[in-house]
Amino acid sequence: MASTKYLTKALRCPDGKRKYIRAKTQKELDEKVQRAQLELCMGINIGDNTTFRELTRTWLDFCKRPKVNENTIRLINITLDHHVLPYIGHLRVRDIRPVHIARVMSEAAELAKGTQAALLSRMREVFQFAIDNRVIAVSPVTSQFKPGGTPPAERVPLTEGQVRALLAAAKAKGDDLYVFVCLCLFAGLRRGEALGLCWDSVDFTGRTITVRRQAVFHRSGLELTDRLKTQGAKRVLPIPDVLLEALRQRRRATDTMTVVGAMDMQSAKRITRQLQFLCAVDSGGAVVHKGAALDFYVHPHLLRHTYASRLMATGADLKEVQYLLGHTTPAMTLRVYTHYDKRSRQRETATKVDAAFRPESSAI
Repeated sequence: MASTKYLTKALRCPDGKRKYIRAKTQKELDEKVQRAQLELCMGINIGDNTTFRELTRTWLDFCKRPKVNENTIRLINITLDHHVLPYIGHLRVRDIRPVHIARVMSEAAELAKGTQAALLSRMREVFQFAIDNRVIAVSPVTSQFKPGGTPPAERVPLTEGQVRALLAAAKAKGDDLYVFVCLCLFAGLRRGEALGLCWDSVDFTGRTITVRRQAVFHRSGLELTDRLKTQGAKRVLPIPDVLLEALRQRRRATDTMTVVGAMDMQSAKRITRQLQFLCAVDSGGAVVHKGAALDFYVHPHLLRHTYASRLMATGADLKEVQYLLGHTTPAMTLRVYTHYDKRSRQRETATKVDAAFRPESSAI
């Protein structure tokens, strides 16, 4: 069998090294040479052989790790290791084309919409890093790629009756669990923010909580850090009466640095496990703890969701809710609470229409 003959042309890179361009036909060679010359003019290193796997490690170490906590790094690694690197990790960054991205998204077709969105977001970040560092000129993750999959089911907040039952069960279990539940339910704190809240951040006189730290779970233990989840996470929250009383009782009963008393991995997990053990069922509705105090499933984020839902239902402005939740942009808040904002606006519109056409205010 005759061997395939290639046409070759050498280009000199800025570092003095030669880059050989090969193609089967003159037309293909001319196109490749033209593209390479254009990239050279743009300052692109056409001799770069960095693989996508290598680039992601550099991106993580120098762009993400200084800005986010280790939990976020762990989640990014899971996303890349499971759904991206098996398909394009071995390829040179310069060789990756939209067809390769299409392969990644095709393999992820059965995943949830949120997971697919995370895949695209991470790949776009990595390729933008490559563009910024003159590895490539254009990202292969084009605007045609959009997350598919089934959108998550609408989260249902706790009812008034469920809130009363939860508070009673938590109080019976212990003051630490009770104040943890209250912080999530009446201040909208994230799990890590509630576990990491210290007494120096609670102003009883001004009735405010300043969110400036969070507790982060590591394999090596629990870390109390001032590196929060988002830029908007540092905020000052008002303390409603029910939470103020819970905090006062807790302050009289403990001298720990943190409000809930979580000082290590064991004590922090004990508090969150106690919340699970209050529930007779799991997230899927299967019975897991017979005789438990609650016949519904509760997790810390559901308490925060209930807090936000009540604010929206009572007419709180979207920007107010965004700030109280510690979201960086209103878009983050709207992704979850659009239906509440829509209902609130519908009620306001209905009231205005009704007022406009009352007999005493109408010329009809």
